[in-house]
Amino acid sequence: LPHLPRMGPKRALHFVDRHGGEVGSLMREVQAAGFQVPACYASGFEKALQVLRYQTALDPVTETLVPLRPLPPCLFEDPPAELGQPWPAATTRQWQGGLGM
Repeated sequence: LPHLPRMGPKRALHFVDRHGGEVGSLMREVQAAGFQVPACYASGFEKALQVLRYQTALDPVTETLVPLRPLPPCLFEDPPAELGQPWPAATTRQWQGGLGM
């Protein structure tokens, strides 16, 4: 996701804190504050949020890679490619063995 000119980490955090995960209202306020926001920026921002919220993690009980948080119904049927695909247990065991786990 490209950085917006004049938008540093502190200012970005201010906007995100005010709007949480509501990307539409966040983008409207950023634009109202005078920032130039590319047309595709909102969809890229939404994908970045999904990757952070639902990143893949190792489940030690099932020995599989699964989303860190349960996927919401809107993502469960057709998860975005950016989230990756869950690995089967056999592949995960091979991966763990390669790391010396």
